[in-house]
Amino acid sequence: MVICIDVGNTNIVLGCIDKGEILSTVRMRTEENATGAEYAIKILDMLQFMNVRIADIEGTIMGSVVPPVTGALCEAATSITHKKCLVVGPGLKTGLNLKIDDPGTLGADLAVGGVAAIEYYSTPAIVIDLGTANTMTVIDGQKSFLGGAIMPGIKLSFSALAAGTSLLPDIYI
Repeated sequence: MVICIDVGNTNIVLGCIDKGEILSTVRMRTEENATGAEYAIKILDMLQFMNVRIADIEGTIMGSVVPPVTGALCEAATSITHKKCLVVGPGLKTGLNLKIDDPGTLGADLAVGGVAAIEYYSTPAIVIDLGTANTMTVIDGQKSFLGGAIMPGIKLSFSALAAGTSLLPDIYI
């Protein structure tokens, strides 16, 4: 079994995958100031909640768009599993052919979304991810990542609009 961690700006999604099957997922708030020990306690609680035995965990892989949290979560995962935590980013082979000017700038969320699109759907494909930021990426028929766009999410857009106008209510900010 592998622990998969998706670190987003608002939430962290923790999932367990065994033999290619997603067994369960849970969410927790992303906290930029949390320590490795604090995240370890949260992850242990989440694993217990999902009825996962530590002995069954073979390793951890993480995709993060919040660099201040990445190190603390790697520390937490390593302290729990006693195995190195893999981090999606430059240097980690994903099988995704990147046809962009600077592959080192590709966010882990976009890389993982591209790999998932190739694995689960036919190509060419457009991958859309709605969250704090909304992203759209393009995978061509040869399974190459061609590029995409990053836009503010709905809540972020509304907050900016309400903050910059006089008559719009700010009750939803």
